[in-house]
Amino acid sequence: MSFTYSYWRLSAINSTYNVLSIAEIKFYDSGGSQIATTGGTASADDVTFGAASNAFDGNASTFWATSSQATPTSPHWIQYQFPSAVTPATYSIAIRNDILFQCPDSWSLQGSNDGSTWSTIGNYSAPWTSAGQVQTFSVGSFGLGDAFRLLITSTDGTGVCSIVQWTLYDSGGTPISFTDGASSALSVYSGEGTDGSAEAFDGDAATYWASNATPTVASPQWLAFRFNSSGLTVGSFSITARTSNPNQTPHDFTLQKSVDGGATWTDIQSFTAATWTNGATQTFGAARRRARPFIWIIT
Repeated sequence: MSFTYSYWRLSAINSTYNVLSIAEIKFYDSGGSQIATTGGTASADDVTFGAASNAFDGNASTFWATSSQATPTSPHWIQYQFPSAVTPATYSIAIRNDILFQCPDSWSLQGSNDGSTWSTIGNYSAPWTSAGQVQTFSVGSFGLGDAFRLLITSTDGTGVCSIVQWTLYDSGGTPISFTDGASSALSVYSGEGTDGSAEAFDGDAATYWASNATPTVASPQWLAFRFNSSGLTVGSFSITARTSNPNQTPHDFTLQKSVDGGATWTDIQSFTAATWTNGATQTFGAARRRARPFIWIIT
């Protein structure tokens, strides 16, 4: 999965101190070479205690810093607009070498074509354990989690929703095994021979999961899988429709992840599927993203 944009922004969602700071942000291509942050423009929503350009000058002794903590309701962002579109595969964040508690705890990577309308590419979080620490993060993955969920708000037609197979893939496109975990769903319709949510993960095209209610924005349905292994990274996923009644297949839905076994959920990205036909499989993730500039937003 790769993305080509001119704008890149970190949006900080949480920080633990009353000031947020970052010493360096670097971007790397798929070969591991650093993408030069020269000739472009750095900016941020708050530069009270350090200019945005300090985070891109290659000097670990300078830093960008705000005057307040980042929170979900009052996020901070820092961005870099490249002179032309670039395709990073990873990025790194370095925190100040003289203090630990001003670094971002959780943030989003966002992209934009025009610098005003943004799409969230991924959500990230990281523990920081020492001043001057540098951590590297992958671009083009849905991030780490031990549980993933489809939150479905409409189907291709009307009535209940159904899925023959929901497959998750790692960043290399290899299917992630469902043998080490458990499935669940908000509701299960038992009137058509289904045994439950596990039917969507058994690899059998003749079985399927179906909800017991019509999904709506106000009352969505969900299908989830919890892995026993922690820290799995999903790069893309596919959904397969029934060979009959394909109009029961999800049309509008959101992929969510959890890092606490499904106790709390975070939206990763929302999707709208093309019209479903009998037995069709659609893949979502890299193949369905449109190229647009990236921006980092720290909330």
